[in-house]
Amino acid sequence: MKKLDAGKMRFRVVIQRPSPTQGATGQPITAWITFANRRAAKTVDSGLETMAAQQRIARNPVTWILRPLAGVDPAMRLVSGGKVYEIISIPDDGMGNETRINTLERVGEIP
Repeated sequence: MKKLDAGKMRFRVVIQRPSPTQGATGQPITAWITFANRRAAKTVDSGLETMAAQQRIARNPVTWILRPLAGVDPAMRLVSGGKVYEIISIPDDGMGNETRINTLERVGEIP
C-alpha cells in the first residue's frame, strides 16, 4: 500500500457542492455548501491561454491529491488560497489509497 507523504500535503482545500436557492428577488441562484475540508498536495500542469472578447483568459490545469474521500463529483468545485477551481475529473487509483482531483483554475475570466 502506497502511503501519502504528509509533508507534501501543505495546501488547505475546501470542496463545495452546489445548492440551488433563490435570491432576494426570487431569481434562482447557486449557493455553494462545504462538502469537505482537507489538506492536499498540488501539482500544476502546463496551462492554456486564449483571447476572448479582447480579454486574455488562462486555464491552468491543477491536480490535487488528498487522502481517500468518497462522494466527490465534477458538479462540485474546489477552493484553495482564495482561488476557485472547476473540478474536471476524479480518476480512480484502483486501490483506494488517495483521491486525485483534476481541476482547472480560470484566470482572467468572470465566473
